[in-house]
Formats: sequence, structure tokens, C-alpha cells
Amino acid sequence: MKNEELIALAKNARQNSKSIYSKFKVGVALLTKSGNVYTGINIEDPQFLILGICAERLAIYKAIESNEKEFLKIAIVGGVDKLVKTTPCGICRQLMLMFCPNIEIIYLDNNQNICVKTIKELLPEEYEEKF
Repeated sequence: MKNEELIALAKNARQNSKSIYSKFKVGVALLTKSGNVYTGINIEDPQFLILGICAERLAIYKAIESNEKEFLKIAIVGGVDKLVKTTPCGICRQLMLMFCPNIEIIYLDNNQNICVKTIKELLPEEYEEKF
């Protein structure tokens, strides 16, 4: 699947965002090795920093629930009135390193150009548990 197609699916998903507090709507489209696409939206709650969920995590959790194991790329779009550069938060980056260590992140810059980075470029030093 082309990056432009994945961005279009993320834009479509974004329309269902439940960003009632921040008004910053995010949509994602996650492509798996099997060719399936899982979408996600951000969902906010009055305690949205605690109880809400990011679009990226929602899509990844849906894919994992469907027994997907290999992830190729994820397209992310977000903004209030217009789309602006939107990349994963730290929690989502760490989750991607755990479950999708080879994933490509596709996003739009502020000029609406498609950008592609690996998760390891966005988070080069992942958390490692040491006991």
C-alpha cells in the first residue's frame, strides 16, 4: 500500500476522533505484514491524560487483539482546524519499539509533505528493564 493511501485512511479515521477537550483530532492507519489495515482515533475523557487513549495505541491494540504480529507502517494525521505535523507521543513510541520495532512512521509536515521515519529514528534509546 502506498503512503498516500495510508494517509487517506488516517484522514478518514480522524473524522471519528473523540477529542472533546483538546479539539486536537488524530487519526491513524496501521498496515500489517498480512496486508490488513487497522485504524485508530484519539479518545479523550475528563481525565484524558490518564483515561484517554492515543490513536496509535488504539490501532496497535486492535491489531494485536486480531493476532497480528508484524507491522510495516503507520500513518498519523492530526490537528484542530487544519492538519499539522503530528508524530507519536513518548508512550506510543515506546509501545511501537516493543511491538513494532521495524515500523515506519508516516506523517505530514506543516506544509503537507509526506515524511517517513523509522521508530528507532524517533526514539533511538528505548527503555530497557534491568533487574
